[in-house]
Amino acid sequence: MQDYSQHLHDIARIVVDEPDLETLVARLGVKIAAIFGAAQVFIGVVEGGRIHVNAIIVNQEPHPIDVSLPTKDGTLGYILANQKPYRSQAVNDRATPRPALEEMYPCASVLSVPVFNHQNHPLAVIECRQEDKAAPFTVDDEKLLQTIALQIASGIERAQLFRRLTNWNSAMQNLFAFNAVLNEQLDPPILLQRLVEHAGRFLGADAGLAGLVDGGASLVTTQYWVDGRWRDVIITWQQGTIPHYVYQQQCPFLSNNYPDERLAFPPLIARFQVKNVLCVPILSAGEESPLGFIKIHNKQGGKEPFTWSDVSFLESLAHTTAVSLRNARLMQELDRQRHELQALSNQHITLLEDERTHISRELHDEAGQLLIGIKLNLQLLEHQIPPQMTAAREQMRQLREEVNSAASNLRNLARSLRTPALDQLGLQAALQQLVTQFKKQSDLVIYFDVLGAPQRLSTTAETVCYRIVQESLTNVLRHAQAQHVWLTLMMNELDVVLTIRDDGRGFDAQLPTDGLGLLGIRERVAMLGGKFTVRSVPNGGTEVAVRLATEQVTAVGESG
Repeated sequence: MQDYSQHLHDIARIVVDEPDLETLVARLGVKIAAIFGAAQVFIGVVEGGRIHVNAIIVNQEPHPIDVSLPTKDGTLGYILANQKPYRSQAVNDRATPRPALEEMYPCASVLSVPVFNHQNHPLAVIECRQEDKAAPFTVDDEKLLQTIALQIASGIERAQLFRRLTNWNSAMQNLFAFNAVLNEQLDPPILLQRLVEHAGRFLGADAGLAGLVDGGASLVTTQYWVDGRWRDVIITWQQGTIPHYVYQQQCPFLSNNYPDERLAFPPLIARFQVKNVLCVPILSAGEESPLGFIKIHNKQGGKEPFTWSDVSFLESLAHTTAVSLRNARLMQELDRQRHELQALSNQHITLLEDERTHISRELHDEAGQLLIGIKLNLQLLEHQIPPQMTAAREQMRQLREEVNSAASNLRNLARSLRTPALDQLGLQAALQQLVTQFKKQSDLVIYFDVLGAPQRLSTTAETVCYRIVQESLTNVLRHAQAQHVWLTLMMNELDVVLTIRDDGRGFDAQLPTDGLGLLGIRERVAMLGGKFTVRSVPNGGTEVAVRLATEQVTAVGESG
């Protein structure tokens, strides 16, 4: 009796330690084997309508195995159906129930005891086995093992609960992570990968794949997820395959015997040992046909069957993903249109500058030369008028001054359209002329600083910078009511930075504006891939800043 008490104390110690389920049954199996001197012991856990054995104790040493046994066959089925122990004296008596794992681990006698919880729900079975020369199990052995079964029931139930809680927590983390993925702006192929990964982990599947309808209305898969990593595959799903069936019928497909399915894909069986499969279409509201499909393989390595609850869960994930896929496609379309608009805007700006240059040249060369000719002819006519015709000579003089004024205005107009200094002397000289011009036109005090070593930029970049300063100074003159303007041009090996700051009345930069000036500046900067910022507060002045990458805007880069 004392020995029994010590044995029970040791069993209780193992249960109190609260190890995980696999460690618990292994440690208990080793202890039970030592107590009874059994050649073989295993504790099978009852879950999902089957008995799962992860280890068998042979000569008091645990040997990992991975076996799923039916609950209705042999000694295990007998003790669970009758809710009482089974003790055999000789297993070669064919009238008795056959012991589990008999072919792998032969034995001479068996003692099997069920483990139930307080609600009489089966939790596990304990099976002890002896070899031919060992004494068979006794009635006292049976009573002691029943006592041990009662003692370990709470520990097994608690370990199962902890494992379910851990799985539930992991599943919830997967759902939260997948929800975060759906809120990211991901490309459809990456979004499909995340769908397969999270669905597989939630359902306990080892592998999976997905596919979308390509431009040619074909279902295509380019990668296969197995053992936690992606492998490249190229599969176009034709008629007579599960994905094609799911796509056409717009309904799920479930099979727990994939190799025998008429629609099975033999290369997957041969290469990845697919055993069971769950496939659902990716449907989106408002779409006449599915966007694609998701297919999950091998639940718990193919040992566990997929259920229709799994189907419902996977359909929910697929429907949610369909919304994100549709949004991703809309974003791609919007991005494509934005790039087209940007290209059109760049083309418009380029054509506008070309037209400005053309008109400026025409005004300077054609109209300017014409006015000079008129002026010379007027001078000749003036000399031909007699001195006594003072009125006529005065009219001629006034006419000549008007021609001079027109020629001056024409030159100013030509310069405003395209200043020659920009092409001949570069950005710094052109900006200096522009600053001088604005000083003459207004009472603004303008400070112009050039930092770094001046260098020639590409024609496009110099034009963009010149137009930005021209537009900014015009805005200051028209709207800012400023007294001072600080213009800075900084050039170095990495950046070209242009800032225009004033001390005017400012505005709320957070509010939308209907002015085209800032929009034009923004478009010009975007054309060069630069960064444009505006900082302004009411009564606090305004600062416009442009940053361009030197390697993209240098004259050398343009010629290349």
